[in-house]
Amino acid sequence: MSKNTGKAKEIKAVPFFARFLEEQAAQNETAPYVTKKYPSDWEEY
Repeated sequence: MSKNTGKAKEIKAVPFFARFLEEQAAQNETAPYVTKKYPSDWEEY
């Protein structure tokens, strides 16, 4: 027999891109953007 009691569970479906953007926003915001500037990205700081 099934033990399903019929109670609805709240399942929140989140699209992949929303999870991806949340992870990006959670990263350190004080770090400078990564560039391909030569010789150093840190010479302006």
